[in-house]
Amino acid sequence: MKKRTALKIVLILLITLAAYSAEASQKIAFGHFTNASKDLNYDYLETMFPNSFANSIKNTFGIKIIKNKKVESLLKKKNLKLERSYKFQELPDLCDKIGSDFFVWGSFSPLPDKNIKIDINFYMADSKKIFTFSNTGKLEVEIFKLVDRITQILALFMSEDMFYKSAFIPKNSRIAVMSNLSGDELNYIYISLMNAGYEIASTNANSLLSGIDRQLIERCLYISSKDNSYDFIPDKKSSRVLAESQEGIKGDTPLMYVNRLYDNFEIHYFKTKMDVMERIARFYNADLVLIVGLNKAKNNAWVRCINLKTRELIWMQSNITASNLSLIGKKIADNMGSKTLVPVKGQ
Repeated sequence: MKKRTALKIVLILLITLAAYSAEASQKIAFGHFTNASKDLNYDYLETMFPNSFANSIKNTFGIKIIKNKKVESLLKKKNLKLERSYKFQELPDLCDKIGSDFFVWGSFSPLPDKNIKIDINFYMADSKKIFTFSNTGKLEVEIFKLVDRITQILALFMSEDMFYKSAFIPKNSRIAVMSNLSGDELNYIYISLMNAGYEIASTNANSLLSGIDRQLIERCLYISSKDNSYDFIPDKKSSRVLAESQEGIKGDTPLMYVNRLYDNFEIHYFKTKMDVMERIARFYNADLVLIVGLNKAKNNAWVRCINLKTRELIWMQSNITASNLSLIGKKIADNMGSKTLVPVKGQ
C-alpha cells in the first residue's frame, strides 16, 4: 500500500513538473518565515526555512526562484522593505514590484516534544488566489522531511486537480451535503456516500443545504479556516458598492464609507462563511460539511470538506469529471475514503 501511494505521488509530481517546465520563465519569490515564538533559540530557522523551501521547490519544479535576500534587494531599490507578513490585498502590488508570479512566506512555532508547526502562505499572482496551510513535524531529525512534505503538498495543489487533503475521513462519519444539485440529482451523491459507508445528516438539514443556485455555490469555492484556507483577493477598484447619498454616510467621507463597505463585505466575508458553519454544526448533528459544486453540464465537480468539530478545511479538489452524476458521486465517495497522498498522523 505504501509503495502504491509513493508511486502515485511520484506520478503526480512528474505530471505537475511537466506542466510547469513549459512555463519555466515563471518565478516564485520567497519572503520571511518568522519565528512566532519568543524563544530566540529558534531564530536560526528564519534563515534555514526560506532557503530550504526555495531549493526544494526549485529542484521539484525547475522553476526560477527569487530568494528572500534578493527580494529584499529588489524592494530596497524602490525604497521599500520586505515585511515580516502581508495583508492579502497588498500581495498583487508586491508581486508587480518584484516581478514574481508566485510569493511564499510564513511562520513557525515550536511545539512540545521537539515538534514544530509551520504555517505556509502561497500566493498566485495571475489568478489572485491564495492557499494557506500548516504542517507539523519533528524538529532536527525530520526537519528536511518536513520541507519535502510541504513541497509535495504544493505540487499536488498546483496540479490540474488542485488536490489538498490534510486528514483521513473515517467511515461512518455523518455528512451534511451542500450543493447546487437537488432532488434526484442530489440522490446520486447521497447514494454514493452511503454505499461507501458514510452517514447522511438528517433530511431536514440537507434540504436547507441543497438546491442552491450555481452562482451561490461558486462563492463557496473559497473557504477560510484556522489553519487551511483557499481564498481570493478581491479588487477594491472593481468591488460593487451600492450608491448612497452623502446624508446617509453619517460622518464618513465618501472614500471612507466605500472602504468600510469593502472591508465588511469583501475582506470579512470569509468570517461570515465560517459563522454559517458554526450554525450548521450547532443545529444539525453532522461531523462534516461536504460542499459539492457542479458545472452547468453536470459533468465536472469540485469539492470542499470542512470538519465541523475543528472548523478546518480538510479536503479540497477540482476537476472531478465523469459522463454522469452517478460516476461523479462514486469518484467523490472514493476520494473521500482514500488516504491522504502526503502522510499525516492517524492513517
